[in-house]
Amino acid sequence: MRRILWIYLAASLLISATLVNAQAAAATPGVTVSDQVIIDNTVTVASAFSDGPAFIVIHTDNNGSPGPVIGVEAINPGWNYNIVIPVDAARVTPVLYAMLHADDGTEGVYEFDGQSGLDDPVSMDGMMIMPAFDVALLWAHDQLVAQNAITVSTVVMSEDGWLVIRSDRDGAPGPVYGHVPVPAGSSADIRVPLPADANLAVLWPTLQTDDSNAGSYEYDGQSGRDRIIVIGGQPAMAPIFTVPQVRVADQIVIRGDGQPATANTPSVIMTSVLSRGPGWMVIHNDNNGSPGPVAGIAPVSDGFNANVEVILDRNSPTPVLYAMLHTDDGTVGTYEFDGQSGLDGPVMFNDDEMLMPAFRAAPSMVMSEQSEPGVIVIPSALIDAAGWVVIHSDNNGSPGPVIGFAPLRAGQNVDIRIEVDLAEAGAQVFPMLHYDTGEPGVYEYGRVDGADLPVAVNGEIIMAPLATAQ
Repeated sequence: MRRILWIYLAASLLISATLVNAQAAAATPGVTVSDQVIIDNTVTVASAFSDGPAFIVIHTDNNGSPGPVIGVEAINPGWNYNIVIPVDAARVTPVLYAMLHADDGTEGVYEFDGQSGLDDPVSMDGMMIMPAFDVALLWAHDQLVAQNAITVSTVVMSEDGWLVIRSDRDGAPGPVYGHVPVPAGSSADIRVPLPADANLAVLWPTLQTDDSNAGSYEYDGQSGRDRIIVIGGQPAMAPIFTVPQVRVADQIVIRGDGQPATANTPSVIMTSVLSRGPGWMVIHNDNNGSPGPVAGIAPVSDGFNANVEVILDRNSPTPVLYAMLHTDDGTVGTYEFDGQSGLDGPVMFNDDEMLMPAFRAAPSMVMSEQSEPGVIVIPSALIDAAGWVVIHSDNNGSPGPVIGFAPLRAGQNVDIRIEVDLAEAGAQVFPMLHYDTGEPGVYEYGRVDGADLPVAVNGEIIMAPLATAQ
C-alpha cells in the first residue's frame, strides 16, 4: 500500500450524481450466501442488508431445520459484503443456515435467548431470514510429522469419500502421497500414513468423492472417478506446513487519527505458530521496510500453537509489524537472543530466510492489478470502525469527484468490488478509506458537514493511485 499525504481540497471532491453503488436503490433485509468449502474454520456470507445493527448467526442442521449456533458476527446497518464468520469446526454439519438477527440490546453483544425479546431473528412477510447452504469442511493445521503420518483434525462431507494427501509441486498440489476413506458426516482426528521418503515441507490435504467402486480409490485425473470435491468453484484442498511456520493476519493495533484510544494494552494475535521445540514469538516494529526494534515477546510450545497473543509496548507499535519466530535453546523460558551468543536465534526457512511475515497493524488497503473493466477490486481493506472504500476519479494526479463506494465493517474486509462508470474512471482512480460517522450505512461525505471523513494515520490519508482495467 502507498499512503500519500493529501491536502484536503473540498472543491475537488464533488460527489457525482451518477454513483453506482448499493445505496442507489432501496433495499429490504436479506442474506445471500453460497455453497462453499470451509478450510480455515470460517464461512463467508456474500451479502446482507439490515435496517439497523444486526448479527449473522450460523446454525447447524437439525433434520432439516436450524440447530445449535456455531458462529455469530455483528454487521453494520445497510449493506455488508463478504462477511467472514468464525465457526466451531467440530460441530459443522453438511448443511448450515445463515440467520439474520436484530441487534437491539447491548450493541455488539449477541443476547438472543428466545425469552428476553432481545436480538430476535428478523422476519420478512412472516418468514425468518435464514438461507441454507451446503458445505464441505477440511480443517488441517500445520504440524510436525509424527511416525510418518499426519493427522487432519476435522472433515465434514455430505457423502462417503476420501481424504487424500498430496505432495507440493512449486506451490501447487502434486502427486498423491496417501489416502484414507472418510464416511459422510463429521470425522475427527483422521490419521493418514505417508511414505518414509516423502518431501514433507508442504503437503496438500484434499477431499475427494468415492463415486465409482465404493471403497476403492480410483482417481487418475482423467476418468472423472473419485474426483476432487469442488463447491462454488473452490476445490476442497489447502496447503499445510510440516516445518516451522507462522500464520498472522492484518489486524488493528493502531487506530486512525481522531479515533478514541483503547484502554487495553496493545497486543497482536498470531493465528498459529508451528515450532520445532520450545520457542519465542517476537514482534518487531518496522524500520523503513525491515524489522526494527522489538515491540513484544511471547513464548510458544513445541509443535502447533493456536491464537498466540503477544503483548506489545504501548508506545512502540508501527503501522507495519513483523512476526519473527525464534528458538528457545538456552535457558528455557528466558529470552536470551543478543545477536552474538548464538542463543535463541531466529528460525530459518528454506535454510537462508528468516521466518518473519510482515502484517499491517493500522487502517490500510492492499491494492492489486485490475483486470475487469468497469469494476474496481480492492483485495483487502483494514479499518478500525465502520467505514467506506471510496473511489475518486483522477484530477490531474490528485483525487477528483467520487464515482463509487462500498461499505466496510470494522476489521479486515476482503474482495471489495465497486462498479464504476468507465468514462468517469478513465485510466486511473484513487481508492480512499473513509469512516462512516453520520447516518449508519449512508455515505454522506460532502453532503453532511463533518460526516464520513477520510481515514488518516499519523497525518497521512489512506489512499493511493490505481490504474484501471481498460
